[in-house]
Amino acid sequence: MNTSRGEINIKKKKNKSFNAKSSDSEPMIIPYKFIKLNSAVDNEFLLEVHVKPNAKVERLLLTSEELQVAVSVPPIKGKANKAVIDILARKFQISKGNLQIRHGHTSTTKIVSCSGIKIQDFLEKCKNLE
Repeated sequence: MNTSRGEINIKKKKNKSFNAKSSDSEPMIIPYKFIKLNSAVDNEFLLEVHVKPNAKVERLLLTSEELQVAVSVPPIKGKANKAVIDILARKFQISKGNLQIRHGHTSTTKIVSCSGIKIQDFLEKCKNLE
């Protein structure tokens, strides 16, 4: 729907758990809504991360609905983005080089690509953090 400024409003659909193919070619249920599979690239998936800069305590909050990362640094010159990558790498035991912010460099909602880890292993680490 076009608005008076020529902008387009897009309604976001909230997905329920979706199926992915495991290595045994049986469907695997991904219980977290913030994880999206990237069908264009093998062994890569996307994370929708909500960032809270200038927090008193750095923390990672994981629910089935969202992944929140609170960082203590301000969102100036990419410092908060770097802190988000550092926290995700540390908490999920992934190399920093395998995490990259794809969208949302100046937004509190970021899309982070994650590679170098199988989706099954990542889901197991998510369960351990809950």
